[in-house]
Amino acid sequence: MQGKSIFILLTSFLVLLALACSASANNSGTLPVESNKGTVATLVAATDVAGASMKTTIDAVVAATFAAAQSAATPAAPEATPTLPPPTEPPVQKPAPSPTTPVQATAAAISLEEWKMAAFAVSSGCRVAESPCYEGGGRQDQAVEEMTLTSAKSLLIDPAWKNPTLVFWHKFQGSQPVYVNINTGSQWGRLKSFTVNSMTWSQVIIDLTKYKGKNISIQFSSPAEVVQRKGGGAGGFYGAKTKLDDWFLNAIQIVPNYEPTNN
Repeated sequence: MQGKSIFILLTSFLVLLALACSASANNSGTLPVESNKGTVATLVAATDVAGASMKTTIDAVVAATFAAAQSAATPAAPEATPTLPPPTEPPVQKPAPSPTTPVQATAAAISLEEWKMAAFAVSSGCRVAESPCYEGGGRQDQAVEEMTLTSAKSLLIDPAWKNPTLVFWHKFQGSQPVYVNINTGSQWGRLKSFTVNSMTWSQVIIDLTKYKGKNISIQFSSPAEVVQRKGGGAGGFYGAKTKLDDWFLNAIQIVPNYEPTNN
């Protein structure tokens, strides 16, 4: 509204100025009437052009002013508040695991059932009926000097075995000692000997811990007793006549993790 009022006043002022100039020229007689009309027309046309230009400028100024006022009146959007991550709890300290002893797998007892026999034979009616039983001696023999029961295959004593043990039942009687021998490669060594004989069954337990990691063979042996010696001649013979003691062996096993409660 204010811009339009200024435009009307300015236009009126220019028209009046043109009329005044025209009247002055007529009074002085300097310009003819036709010339005055042309001048007025030119001024009016110029006034229209100037008025249109000024109107455009004023409209632009008014629009810009209105837009600025509207922008100032509109409240600014609040700045975005940064989102903070949720508070984190301190990590829970777990107690360190206590050291534990590795649990060894329970290995089954290994029954020794393959043997090379000299003056031994498979028997029956022994202490443990479901296990193999062997009987040695019990006779006189001209040729045999020793009765032996020797394992046909060697066996590795596993280093992981907790308490490897040779376990068997036996009974014997005679004048000669009986022996349990072991071989770890090239020669036999003594594991145990028995001199007090009895025909009552007893269980023997022999620790094999020091043989861990080695291949072993087991042997049971007893020397023959010389009961007669003759020279040649009619009805005679050369050499010694021997007697082998009675020795029964039963349930011969190697137990990897032997415990006394296994009895």
